[in-house]
Amino acid sequence: MISGGIFDVAHKQSSLEDINNRLSDESTWSNLELSQSLNKEKADLIVHNSKIISVDQFDSFYEAMAIKNGKIIALGKENQILNKYTSNKTIDLKANFIFPGFIDAHCHFLTYGTSLNQVNLKGCQSIMDAIERCSKK
Repeated sequence: MISGGIFDVAHKQSSLEDINNRLSDESTWSNLELSQSLNKEKADLIVHNSKIISVDQFDSFYEAMAIKNGKIIALGKENQILNKYTSNKTIDLKANFIFPGFIDAHCHFLTYGTSLNQVNLKGCQSIMDAIERCSKK
C-alpha cells in the first residue's frame, strides 16, 4: 500500500478525479522529478540509444553508458543506465555504434626485423637501378 504523495491510496476516499487533479499539479511533478534525481548517481555524461561494442571476454553489446571523470563507470541497457544515473549532459546516438579505440604505439618485431633484411625496389626504373640498390644494402 502506498501512502502520501500523489498516490494516497491509503484513503479509500481518493477518487480517480482527485488523483488526476494531483497528477496535473506541475509542482507535484517537479517534486517527484527532484526526488528521483536525488536518488540517482551523478555522471558527467550519459550516452544512450546506442550499440556499444565492448572488448570483454564475451564481446558484449550495450545500449548506454555513464562516464565520470573521463572514465566509463557503467555500461548496460538504456533503462538501467538512465534509471541509475543523472547528468546535465546526455547524448542520444540514435542507434549508432560506438567502437572501442586504443592509442597504442607498437611494432610487430618479427615483421620489422624481416624488413631490415629486404631491399625496397619501389620506384626502380631499370634492372640497373635494382642492382644498385641491392649492392648498397
